Amino acid sequence: FAVRLAFPVESERFLDLNFYEWPACLALFALGITASGRGWLGAVPDRLRRQSRTVALASVVAAAGLVATIGLLGLDEDDLGGGLHWPALVFAMVESALTVFGSVWLLGAAQRHLGRRHRFDPRLCRSAYGAFMLQGPILIGLAVALRPVPVPAEMKALLVAVAGIAGSFALAWLLISRIPVIGRVL
Repeated sequence: FAVRLAFPVESERFLDLNFYEWPACLALFALGITASGRGWLGAVPDRLRRQSRTVALASVVAAAGLVATIGLLGLDEDDLGGGLHWPALVFAMVESALTVFGSVWLLGAAQRHLGRRHRFDPRLCRSAYGAFMLQGPILIGLAVALRPVPVPAEMKALLVAVAGIAGSFALAWLLISRIPVIGRVL
């Protein structure tokens, strides 16, 4: 909140970093150091994961309530971004809580649910870097191909995302498995 008195949301940048985001970034950095020192990166304790989920979801509800309250009271939405206004204070608190506790919750959830082996694991793991390298042209190609299709943009975005991920991995796997030189490089 104090930083946003001088640097409201969408204000000055330094080294392509927004000054108004620095406190949350520093808090996450400090949390990462603490988590590493306490062994949380190996496994977020289940109780901490659940508590973080509760705080993160409460933050989302509080943010929605704040936006609704701003609308009902007829206040200026720009007051959320900074300045000496109660909406800016509440928004900074809600956003900070969501940033920190949401990150802990997502890390714990990923550790709990994404650590399982599946029958596609070896191929997906082997193709991951290739999929990363190929995603740009595939996503752009899909977006351009869908441009004339008369459906809402949200549907196109969902289709591009799903087909782009699947297509990137499939093409990477084909290139790696069929062309030995590419398989050795990737």
